[in-house]
Amino acid sequence: SEGPPRGAGGSVDAQIRLIGPNPCSGRVEIFYNGVWGTVCDDSWDMNDAAVACRQMGCGSAQSAPPLAYFGAGTGQIWLDDVLCKGNESDLSQCTHNGFGINNCGHGEDAGAICAVMGFIGPNVLDGEIRLIGPNVCSGRVEVLHNGVWGTVCDDSWDMNDAAVACRQMGCGSAQSAPPLAYFGAGTGQIWLDDVLCKGNESDLSQCTHNGYGISNCGHGEDAGVICAGEKIRLIGPNVCSGRVEVLHNGVWGTVCDNGWDINDAAVVCRQMGCGSALSAPPLAYFGAGTGQIWLSYVLCTGSESDLSQCTYDGYGISNCIHSEDAGVICAGEKAFSNNLAPFLQQTFLESIEKNALPSTLSQGLINLIPKPNKDILLIENWRPICLLNCDYKIMALIFANRIKKVLELIIDETQSGFMKNRHISNNIRLVLALLDYSDLVPDDSFILFLDFYKAFDTIEHQFIFNSLKLFGFGDFFCNAVRTLYSNGNSSIKMRHGSTPRFDLKRGIRQGCPISPYLFLLCTQILTNHRGAGDYHSWQRAYH
Repeated sequence: SEGPPRGAGGSVDAQIRLIGPNPCSGRVEIFYNGVWGTVCDDSWDMNDAAVACRQMGCGSAQSAPPLAYFGAGTGQIWLDDVLCKGNESDLSQCTHNGFGINNCGHGEDAGAICAVMGFIGPNVLDGEIRLIGPNVCSGRVEVLHNGVWGTVCDDSWDMNDAAVACRQMGCGSAQSAPPLAYFGAGTGQIWLDDVLCKGNESDLSQCTHNGYGISNCGHGEDAGVICAGEKIRLIGPNVCSGRVEVLHNGVWGTVCDNGWDINDAAVVCRQMGCGSALSAPPLAYFGAGTGQIWLSYVLCTGSESDLSQCTYDGYGISNCIHSEDAGVICAGEKAFSNNLAPFLQQTFLESIEKNALPSTLSQGLINLIPKPNKDILLIENWRPICLLNCDYKIMALIFANRIKKVLELIIDETQSGFMKNRHISNNIRLVLALLDYSDLVPDDSFILFLDFYKAFDTIEHQFIFNSLKLFGFGDFFCNAVRTLYSNGNSSIKMRHGSTPRFDLKRGIRQGCPISPYLFLLCTQILTNHRGAGDYHSWQRAYH
């Protein structure tokens, strides 16, 4: 498929993704010539997995499972006989037969299981689980805590606990809760013991237990689960937003957007453990998939626990094409707020201190939207809406909310744009009143209409910083805004893939929460000078 792998950026050649139970474990897929494809397991070993884990920002490699351990892919097999030394920064630097040259089938797709990563990378968080076993929906239960994976003791382990684990994995209902290291004994930490779930929790961390690391067990008592296997995933910028794909008969396929609405999205978000549904974008909003289209005319009431409980035409029955693939955008961060907030705060503060954002936060993907009833052959008739990393938008929103608290004290009362409880109709009424007044009182007044050409795109960054200083914003706040614009770059979404990235030297992004308020502050400089009555004063306002 052609959707962005993670973060806000578009897909570029040699970028990889892991398709599995979490962003740091899964079938290895690599992007080439606008198409995702798998890697054959011939010669695949821990050195190769180490490079894949490093490229994903997922720490060290724990294993390099062969033979389609995470399910068989579809379509292209891009790489075969990959030979890495283990110190390369990405797979494309390793030797291989050449893209598309192989003698493999998808039953030989290579996988990787990584330890975990620091904050700057895919969003794997404390409390996330994985299943180590014959497939992604059956295995020994392992929990992530303080960056380390550990097992769960089988004391009190029952079907209620297994039901929660299966729900958290998006693997449908629980079929059994095997004890006594049924899927083999783990190593290292035993994180949980005496887990007591009611069965309706969304993840194991919500169940009662003795506390992390408190147990009287050995690994011969590691708990396991066997789930029904109804598996779902989201292919998009993060684990809680993307194109909806379901697993059936060992093959991943998409969902057609016929009948797709917010009720269906609500079920998917619940099944993914991603909080409430914010929207249900149709028409391959997150890029068109490939291969099977499994479901069409999905009709959920919104109360179901997974998509398999909704009505639909039947697996593989559809009259759709992949440009109609359904997507969801879930609240996501709200569901993980307790775990996520401290990491976000630490990252934001460190970024402001260093005056530079992590590379994954500074990237944008520009989606060109045509202006209605305009000639689409002219570039100025396209609106560049920038899709941004969710963590970046959280940071921008924090400081946007701070600006909003003082805007009433700064912005002229005649400015109605982006201001709460102000309406453009008030300004229309004001203009009409001024025209009536000029008819009654003879003078030399005139009305000047100004239109900012590409308003958001033409504002110089230094002018933004100077405006903040002029209006009395403190050093920390000014440094925070500087950080948001320190190393920004974007690419433009095309029909197939995206353009190479380019640095942003000026302009504010349409789609960024703080952009409208920075624009207001900059235009207020002009407003402050309009009464000076001389052209040179207006020139000084913008220099």
